[in-house]
Amino acid sequence: MVRPASEPEGIVLFDVADSIATLTLNNPVKLNPMTPEMRHALVQLLRVADDDTCVRAVVITGAGRGFCAGADVNALRRGADGEGQELPLGLAHAASADLSQTFAWTISRMAKPVVAAINGPAIGLGFGLALSCDLRVAAEDARIGARFPRLGVSAEEASSYLLPRIIGLARALDVLLSGRLMLGREAHELGLVDRVAPAGQALSAARALAGELAENSPLAVAVIKHQVYGGLESTMEQQLLRELTATRELLKSRDHAEGIRSFMERRQPRFEGR
Repeated sequence: MVRPASEPEGIVLFDVADSIATLTLNNPVKLNPMTPEMRHALVQLLRVADDDTCVRAVVITGAGRGFCAGADVNALRRGADGEGQELPLGLAHAASADLSQTFAWTISRMAKPVVAAINGPAIGLGFGLALSCDLRVAAEDARIGARFPRLGVSAEEASSYLLPRIIGLARALDVLLSGRLMLGREAHELGLVDRVAPAGQALSAARALAGELAENSPLAVAVIKHQVYGGLESTMEQQLLRELTATRELLKSRDHAEGIRSFMERRQPRFEGR
């Protein structure tokens, strides 16, 4: 596929095949550290994928042996020098308070499901990126964790919001306060990742999962994502009303009619997203 014009050359690779968009952080020599340019490119390409009617699911991964090993070390070093120096990536982003450039804000508002293929280290900002995805698949030997307290910084990229909701309060505090790293197998046991794959197979496993999601009604998938994320801050009454409203609308859709027909005819549905 032709690379979208909004993508800076080579920072994030973009490919679409079998209705799945794969976005690859592309600095494998350094284990794909996050830079402001990479952040911007990734957010822009997520929006491109969400607007592309050929795309029904998205996978985010890293080139080479890593997913994302955190913020760019050179930016951290520049920020450690004190007054008048450039802030580290995370702090510079926090100072701008631009929610539209955060991964959690962007992904939670997408209509398409986003799967993280954690093929190697997902640390710090990489940890936050993985948490921001709707689902996570990790290689059993991938190192995962938030090193925030060991660097003297606070939790970021919505990790303090998402992690307790994913694995529970006490486990989240253990992970965040200790700053320890865990392997993919332990992360799976904690419920932090949804599926674990043998070393070297995280991407193929994530694409298989994305393929399963892509077979479903795009309308229903978009509505369910909206319901789930909206429900994080809703009362039961608000959530029930949200579900009833969505159900009334989806019952009028072609996708619903096709879902019923395919069930009665015992065949795979052919959804159009209408």
